[in-house]
Amino acid sequence: MDNGVAVFRPVQSVLAFTLTCVVASSSIGRAAPPDDNLAAARAAYIATEYEEALKLLSVPGERSLADQSDVYRALCLLALGRMDEVDRVLRSIATRNPSFRMSETDVTPRMIALYDGIRRTTVGRMARGAYAEAKTHFDAGRFAEASAGFGSVITLLGPGDGTHGDGSPAGDLRLLAQGFKDLADSELARARRSAAETADGVNAGRRLEHR
Repeated sequence: MDNGVAVFRPVQSVLAFTLTCVVASSSIGRAAPPDDNLAAARAAYIATEYEEALKLLSVPGERSLADQSDVYRALCLLALGRMDEVDRVLRSIATRNPSFRMSETDVTPRMIALYDGIRRTTVGRMARGAYAEAKTHFDAGRFAEASAGFGSVITLLGPGDGTHGDGSPAGDLRLLAQGFKDLADSELARARRSAAETADGVNAGRRLEHR
């Protein structure tokens, strides 16, 4: 039965050693470094000790490991049938790191399908918000801010993201953002040329005054 639990094909002797180290570390009360906490949580997850893994993952860790930690958190919650919490964790990953993708080498197709659906909705909402803000800047003539904002939309809905392909609402939004970004960039280039011409005129006038 596919309960979303990934198979990591551990070597049994290595797993036994890892679990032994975890127990030993706990028994002497030593606080494990964040990466060790993640390794211990992974070992507990593989051993189907889901509550223990969640306990380990509750310890604050390195920010750079937040996505990996949340993947294991979601896997444990899925195995325990706590779907509302799975949804919340996956949404947190997508919001924090919209470009993050899961791989079938790490998790099951069921988890990937759950995450992709939540990510599509979350990233789409973020892109629409970024587009609306960028359009406000554009309409107000704040072209530098507008260009940066439309760039964010394009990045969120990049062409390499198969979940937001051409012809989809998100794909259309990406094309629209690209068009407005081009216009904003053109206005910025025109303003730079105008400023340069003005500066040249001022300098020429000063040279004439000194003759």
